[in-house]
Amino acid sequence: MGVRVGRMLSSLFPADPEFRGRRVVTFHNQRDFIFVRHHRYIFKDEFTRVGLQEIGPRFTLRLQKLYQPDSEAGPGELEFQTRDDMYVQRSKILL
Repeated sequence: MGVRVGRMLSSLFPADPEFRGRRVVTFHNQRDFIFVRHHRYIFKDEFTRVGLQEIGPRFTLRLQKLYQPDSEAGPGELEFQTRDDMYVQRSKILL
């Protein structure tokens, strides 16, 4: 399930090897929450040291529903749905 969510998020930002920008979006998965941060590279000392500056926006995502892909038009079969009792045990991680 985590691989499928990762592929969905990576499809939002297609890979371009010729991209010359200095901005990056970070997706961090922790305890079934996806933390999204927007950063900018800062070059120090003539390109020998690199730092990150957070420029926003920042937000947190939690998976509510995940549908199995269907070959026909439509959402397909429900594969995962969040329930209130899922997050009672802290040791159980779903994503």
